[in-house]
Amino acid sequence: MKRPRFIVLFIATLLLAQGAGIAQAASSESTAGDLGYGFLSVLTTVGWAPIKVTYAVLGLTVGGLGYVLSGGNEAVPKYVINPACKGTYVITPKILKGEEHFEPVGK
Repeated sequence: MKRPRFIVLFIATLLLAQGAGIAQAASSESTAGDLGYGFLSVLTTVGWAPIKVTYAVLGLTVGGLGYVLSGGNEAVPKYVINPACKGTYVITPKILKGEEHFEPVGK
C-alpha cells in the first residue's frame, strides 16, 4: 500500500519541480513552444526518472557487494557507483532543445 503512495509523491514532486521551471521561463517570454517543451520535459522525466533511479539503486547495491567481496578495496565500488549515480535524472527543456547534454550514465 505504501509503494503506490511513494510513486504518487515522487511524480508530484517532479511535476512541481518542473512547474517552477516553467513559471520562471514564462516570466521572461511566454510562447507556445516554451510551454510545449515544458510539457514534454515533464512527460519524458516521468518516464526517465524511475529508470535512472532504479539504475542508481542497482549500481549502489552492486558497488557495495563489490566492496565487500574485494575485501574492502575502495577502488572497486568507485567504478560502479560513480557512473550509476551521476548523470541526468531530470529531462529539462534545454536538454530537449539540445542546449545541454543528456548523460544517462555519469562520468
